[in-house]
Amino acid sequence: MPPSHKQFIENISSRPSLRSFVLQQANDRLTHTFEQCVGRLVEFRNLHINIVTRYITIPASRARQLCDNKQGLAEGVDTIRKAPTALEETGTGGSGIMTFLKTVRDETKGTSISQCTTGNHVLPDPSMTEIQKAASELKIE
Repeated sequence: MPPSHKQFIENISSRPSLRSFVLQQANDRLTHTFEQCVGRLVEFRNLHINIVTRYITIPASRARQLCDNKQGLAEGVDTIRKAPTALEETGTGGSGIMTFLKTVRDETKGTSISQCTTGNHVLPDPSMTEIQKAASELKIE
């Protein structure tokens, strides 16, 4: 992991939890907005998984097959032979990339407040004015 990424993660991890803050406020509009944000992040993570599958995992698999079968490879062409290692299916920390991405997605889902509460009622989509009003009503200590 690049040092700047590691530093960013350590910095964010040492900060107060946004989820805890939202729970402490006991404000339906704020909770709904937080849930929408988590939902959008989960959608992003699903899209990221699809992109990695399409543009990394599948090409890496095809390149390995070409190497194994030596199809379309002229003698001495190292560029194509190196493709499988250049497109390794390994994520941060050496984990399988799909395992890593799915774990991150599932952990994102786990931050949902509805994951730990009962009576999952659906609130209407708040307008920006409602969100601003809810934010102005918050007491930040």
